[in-house]
Amino acid sequence: MKKALSLILALILVMALFAGCAPADDESSKPAESSKPAESSKPAESEEDDGLDEYGLYPAGTYPISPEVIEIHGARPQNGRVAWNDNMQRQWMTEMTNVDVTMDEYPGDVWVEKQGVMLAGGTYPEFFYMANCGKDTQILYGLDGGYLIDLKPYIEAGNMPNFKAIADGDERIYKVFGLEDGASLYALPWLANGLQEATIGINGKWIENAGKEMPTTLEELEELMQIWIDEDINQDGDPANEIPMASTYSFYWLNMYVNFGLTNDGIWEADYEGSGIASYAALTQNYRDYVIWMAKCYQNEWLDRRTPGCVINDEAIAADATAGLVGIMYQANYGNAGATKDEFVGFIPVPYNGQDPVWFKAGVGNHGVMTVTDACENVEALLRYIDFYYGEEGATQFSYGKEGYSYLMKDDGTWETIFDESQYENWTEFQNTFSIQGNFYFPTAYYPAWDAADARPAQANSVKARQALLPYARAAIPPVTLTTEQSEEISVISTDLANWKDTQIVEFVIGDKDPTDDAQWQEYIDGYYARGVETFIEVYQEAFDAYYGK
Repeated sequence: MKKALSLILALILVMALFAGCAPADDESSKPAESSKPAESSKPAESEEDDGLDEYGLYPAGTYPISPEVIEIHGARPQNGRVAWNDNMQRQWMTEMTNVDVTMDEYPGDVWVEKQGVMLAGGTYPEFFYMANCGKDTQILYGLDGGYLIDLKPYIEAGNMPNFKAIADGDERIYKVFGLEDGASLYALPWLANGLQEATIGINGKWIENAGKEMPTTLEELEELMQIWIDEDINQDGDPANEIPMASTYSFYWLNMYVNFGLTNDGIWEADYEGSGIASYAALTQNYRDYVIWMAKCYQNEWLDRRTPGCVINDEAIAADATAGLVGIMYQANYGNAGATKDEFVGFIPVPYNGQDPVWFKAGVGNHGVMTVTDACENVEALLRYIDFYYGEEGATQFSYGKEGYSYLMKDDGTWETIFDESQYENWTEFQNTFSIQGNFYFPTAYYPAWDAADARPAQANSVKARQALLPYARAAIPPVTLTTEQSEEISVISTDLANWKDTQIVEFVIGDKDPTDDAQWQEYIDGYYARGVETFIEVYQEAFDAYYGK
């Protein structure tokens, strides 16, 4: 039921806000005149013995979904892949399900605002895909407004068996992603559904050339990097071109703080999972020890001199790695490292001062990736369509395509990716013709079996690393969601804290300041308090308490 007065007032505010930031519409950006399917697209009346249910559909989890083509229209942001309407996924799904989904696409930088304009103006499609729809929007347009549909009753009625199986096995799903303490669900989430870690890559060939094993302490790591500096470890005839550690953006991306018992450099849960105590990593002695160590790495030229100043990009790192010049780098970098990426294996965190290392565990998933509106006349069909992607078969198709088209199964249970080299420069370019990932999360679930079955060396190394990291995996914070008031209270504080950290830590690492100097370090700590870190921690403590029911 729409709560008219309060909603109208809210919509006026939203419209005023979005009108100022949304670009002028052109023909390509306008939503369709009618978001509802034509009368002819509705399923035919079912007969008693045709196997159709009360909605004129075949049983959930079976395909096709409908005996006749159902047309459903949505909207999504542009994402650098082949547009949905021309994407192979649409063709495959239409052939399999007999449901033809089309979508309007809008630039990603105005996508959230565009949704607000459409909802406020009443010209919205049947669903929003990659919606990036936070709980505030779900409350405004769903719980209070009724324009977004509560999907939980449809799920519990059996329309999404894959999603329901995951939710039934994890009580956090509705609690984290739902409203009214999990009683309703106005937006489908992306589900982690397992352990999904990024990895730090270390050059296994360099370890072998140095006559060493994988380092198990910081001291062994330091010794290894010094050998890389002193010797022509890549055996290219130039003993001075090796770079022991490198990363784009800044050294934060190396995630080397994991060696110092920290899963991140911001807010975290003291003692990790279950303590319920909010803390701020950059204020701890562990973090100071980490900064001192990174400064040591910089001084000894173990750390790429370009890294702290953020003057290197992905392409440069990939080029250096392909040329065999890099020893340790972040996964996103070594994953792009061309011909040499199979030389990189997963780096396992090492202890320091007798303290256990940690690694960051994936959360339960991401909020608000797809919403269904009250304009949708075939909700059951749409949800059964999307539910395919929450199962392992659909999730595999989502990222890897179809067997025989983009990969071949091997006798050992792994698959080999394939593409036409005369048409595509690399497999990633080919993947973009059928992948529907992008700048916002999407309704599907992560399955570790993807990587385990991928026969590419870099993927195999990533799987091995994840398995080795299991003993160290910790969640930095519980899957909390801040309220609107909490987010507003710390929005400026959060930016100020991050800027302070970025500038100060670089000065410590490159030697402009001394992290071992107590006075200089205290000045750095005081800077956090001057910028509101106590309020920041208090807000997250409130969120932790709400999550744990305190």
